[in-house]
Amino acid sequence: MILKKLCFVSVGATASFEKLIRQVLNEAFLAKLAQHKFTHLLIQYGKDGEALWNEFVNDFPEEHLHGVRVGGFDFKPELWPCMHMATKTMTQDLGIVISHAGTGTILEALRLALPLIIVPNADLAGNHQVDLAAQMQDMKYAIHADVDNLLEALDKAEAQRSERPSRVSRPYGHEDTVVDPMADQLYFVD
Repeated sequence: MILKKLCFVSVGATASFEKLIRQVLNEAFLAKLAQHKFTHLLIQYGKDGEALWNEFVNDFPEEHLHGVRVGGFDFKPELWPCMHMATKTMTQDLGIVISHAGTGTILEALRLALPLIIVPNADLAGNHQVDLAAQMQDMKYAIHADVDNLLEALDKAEAQRSERPSRVSRPYGHEDTVVDPMADQLYFVD
């Protein structure tokens, strides 16, 4: 089956984020995805998320709801292929990434020019994730959300699609490669 429009959710591999998993594995979220013509939801449910995933699969054994096919896994050392699937769509609308505020996921979503919603895990000590999400929103690279307003954040991300720049080309004759939008600040070299 060819993916048409994928929502990829990453909760990270080291800390539990049960609230986000529960939010994306409920009928209201899946109905909202269907409303925005998403065909697939892929969840990296990470540490301690397998029980929630299994509960969902038991409740919905066909692994789809509202026409959205749902898949999940606990951990993969390389998430890039999962996010890259969101760029391989049949329509002009790209997929979307919902991240737990992990810097690796954020940077890869930006490199692929995917719309990004950052949902910090408020249960973790300190507020570095909140600070990062707020800064990314201020810079207009992402939408900062929490588990309680995720549906509204998805609406906002979809409404902003026409305002998003397409992939940015690298200067100096490398127009065919994707540039990381933060490369100038972070001095990354592909």
